[in-house]
Amino acid sequence: MFAKGQHILVTGGTGFIGQSLVPALLEEGYGVTLYVRNLQKAEDLYGDAVAYITGFNQIKATDKIDGIINLAGESIIGGLWTKKRRQILRDSRLQVTQALVDLIARLQVKPEFLISGSAIGYYGNQPDKVLTEADLPAEDFAATLCKDWEEVALKAENYRVRVVRLRTGVVLGADGGAFPALLRPIKFGMGAVLGSGQQWVSWIHKKDLIRLIGVAMADRSLNGAVNATAPVPVRQKELVKFMSQHLQKPQFVFVPAKILSVLLGDMSILFLGGQFVRPEKISAREFEFYYPRIEFALENLVP
Repeated sequence: MFAKGQHILVTGGTGFIGQSLVPALLEEGYGVTLYVRNLQKAEDLYGDAVAYITGFNQIKATDKIDGIINLAGESIIGGLWTKKRRQILRDSRLQVTQALVDLIARLQVKPEFLISGSAIGYYGNQPDKVLTEADLPAEDFAATLCKDWEEVALKAENYRVRVVRLRTGVVLGADGGAFPALLRPIKFGMGAVLGSGQQWVSWIHKKDLIRLIGVAMADRSLNGAVNATAPVPVRQKELVKFMSQHLQKPQFVFVPAKILSVLLGDMSILFLGGQFVRPEKISAREFEFYYPRIEFALENLVP
C-alpha cells in the first residue's frame, strides 16, 4: 500500500503541528501515510497527496515504514480536568502510542525511528531551576501523563527502533495553538498578567519545531528525551508586555492566582506554574534557531 522510497507514518497529522509537518515532509519528497480519526477533515487538507488509514490493522506486516512521527493526543487545555477528561487525555496518547508499538512488533522490517510527542509538563512546576533532559519528572497530573506517555513509546526500543521523546514547550504559530488566544485580548487592550507573572514560559516557534523534527529524523545519534524549546524562555508578564508593546496596546489586567485556581482547579497549574527549560541536546548539535528570542518570534507572528 506504500509508495517506493522513504515513507513516514504520521499520527496527529491534522492537528496544529501536523498541518505544518505534513506539507514539509511532502516538500522534502517523503511519502506520507496519516492515521486519522476524521477522514473527511484529512482529505480536505491533503487530498490525494498522502495515504490514509483509520486503523493500524490496515498496515500489513510486509509494508515498509521508514519512520513514525507520533503527534496524536487531545489538547490538554481543551476542558477542565474532570475525571472523564483526564481519562480522555490519557487514552488519546497512551492507546495510540501502544498501538504503534504493537504495529512495530509485527512489521517484518522495523522503522528506523519513532519520534513521539511529549511536553515540558513532564518537569512540573519548578520555577527556580534550569531544567534539562536529565531532570526527573514531577508528580502532578500533567507530569505523570507525560511520563507514562514516554514510557509506552520507549517500548519500541525493544525492537531496536530509535526513540526520540519530544518534550515541546508552548508552540507559537499564527495559525493556531496558544498564540491566537494570547493575542486576542491584547488586541483589545486586555493583556493579562496571570498571578505574579513571574512564572517562566518555555516556548518554541512552530517553524523551529518543524525543523527540529527534521533533525530528529535525520540524526541517527539523537535519541531519548529532547527538549523542543527556544534557548531563551520568557516570564509570563514579560511575554504580555512584549506583545502589548508590539501592538501598541495598553497592558492593565491582573488576574489573581486565587481566581484562576477557583475557576480552573488543578488545570490552573498550566497558567500559574512554569519551567525554565534549556534545549541542551539540540543545542549541543549546533541547531540554529530561526527564532531564539521572543522578540524575534513576535516580529514574525504579529501583524
